[in-house]
Amino acid sequence: MKWFTISTSRHDTNKVVCGTHPLGGMPTNCRRRRRRSATALHDPNSGNDDQSLEFDIYPLSSYYFGSKDAFPSKYLTSADRVLRMKSNYAARGIRTCVEAVVLVELFKHPHLLLLQIRNSIYKLPGGRLRPGESDTDGLKRKLARKLSIIEDGDGSEWEVGECLEMWWRPDFETLVFPCLPPNVKQTKECIKVFLVKLPESRKFIVPKNMRLLAVPLCQVHENHKTYGKIISGVPQLLSKFSFNMIES
Repeated sequence: MKWFTISTSRHDTNKVVCGTHPLGGMPTNCRRRRRRSATALHDPNSGNDDQSLEFDIYPLSSYYFGSKDAFPSKYLTSADRVLRMKSNYAARGIRTCVEAVVLVELFKHPHLLLLQIRNSIYKLPGGRLRPGESDTDGLKRKLARKLSIIEDGDGSEWEVGECLEMWWRPDFETLVFPCLPPNVKQTKECIKVFLVKLPESRKFIVPKNMRLLAVPLCQVHENHKTYGKIISGVPQLLSKFSFNMIES
């Protein structure tokens, strides 16, 4: 596997197959002639003509990536995380988190945008809901806070689509399950993953203590060791869609 860095090339980039792409400082290309290239990820002869299964993905070069002041770190140690979850659960009950699947096109292949924290933790953009907050409003708020220049905006510029999956955390440890184990009566956390559609161009402004990476789906697929169960399962969830690659 070859690794390619957009800003600084440290390896041979002539024959890149799959690699992680750190993002930063790329100009927005707002005016360009386009052609569509459809990539079917489901059987085109299946008879399903549902237009909602078609999904436009725009080139990475269509977006600008910058930075802003660092966020206070919540990811100190696993013990700190457990203590914080226990405290929050005692005060508010079950914790609900919402996360976003955001895609861009690079090398004619869909890439997933991930936040990297402390060079070892990979997260889908998102976070915890406030009490009484809807899934859509909460996800828009979190995306605005972590990926936009206006942190306290309402996130109206984000288009939240369908819920792709739900995961459950039965206790305060790291294990999550796609369904509740039968012996669990009170789960500690519910994680919902939504598909989020990007416009043709926009600015991504990321905290300095995080890195926004574009990771090809072929690298994410079933790579549990690196990305965990939730992220590594995203490519299978997207297999029902036909991607329209919007090329410059």
